[in-house]
Amino acid sequence: MEILISNLVAALALLLSGLSWWIGRRGLRNTSYSDTTTMVLDVDRMLVEYPHLRPYFFDNQELPGKDEPEYHRVLAAADLFLDVAEHIWHHHVEYVPADAIGWREWIHELFQNSPALREIMRAQPFLYPALTDVLDNEPCNQSGHELALGFRRGTVSQPAKGVAAAG
Repeated sequence: MEILISNLVAALALLLSGLSWWIGRRGLRNTSYSDTTTMVLDVDRMLVEYPHLRPYFFDNQELPGKDEPEYHRVLAAADLFLDVAEHIWHHHVEYVPADAIGWREWIHELFQNSPALREIMRAQPFLYPALTDVLDNEPCNQSGHELALGFRRGTVSQPAKGVAAAG
């Protein structure tokens, strides 16, 4: 009888442990989605407030020159885009597969259409390890997104022109 009771207690403990794990994973997924939504809405708000920045991220407009008034604003906006994309890809394993694929495509498209993002990544790939991974190792499903950006750690040694390396 003692063996039966101890087996039941062990089975119940295992069941509760599995339930606890499932609840934790579900909470992590919900938090990841919520954080991502908040961050993307922050980027959207920035683009509503400064609509003239949009071409730098969606229309392949080159970075303004260092002496131009918008240079630092474009870099700051690019940092925000990079931080959001890094967060998204860092947490992509928490998303359902279709969402992870959608975010991967979004990241590839951002880099396809933004010289500012490409320049910062070339200058400082070490700041964005998840983006380095997605750009180097995750193929894109859309034609025209084939970028050979070379962001792998160790392959980019010189800062891109016009973008100062962190220090």
